[in-house]
Amino acid sequence: MKTATKNGKDLVAKGRAALAGAVAAPSRVVGGTTYRPLADRVLVELDEPMSKTPGGVLMPETAAEKPNKGVVRAVGPGKKDQPVDVKVGQKVLVGRYAGTEVPGEDRLRLFREDDILAVVETA
Repeated sequence: MKTATKNGKDLVAKGRAALAGAVAAPSRVVGGTTYRPLADRVLVELDEPMSKTPGGVLMPETAAEKPNKGVVRAVGPGKKDQPVDVKVGQKVLVGRYAGTEVPGEDRLRLFREDDILAVVETA
């Protein structure tokens, strides 16, 4: 088999070496579908919306606020030389109307890393 060369270097061998050192991005399987975020995207599972106020009053779904906290379920590899700072399993605070809904999944949303406002750490 003949391989392409550039300046006497074997490009196929170079490509295999690069693939051997590559790290696979974590993915999330939901209902038989695998979601693997690309670039600086982060897949977040949002918390359940509040259905009861602290005073005990039940709220209808239409009156409930959108949740803005969630748990990171999958992380993309990042952009070129900038890896993503959040890790799978961390609790994060996100913009209330930011992100892209995952079709067929009410609580899953895809966010850019810039849309994540903070990592929530409890003592």
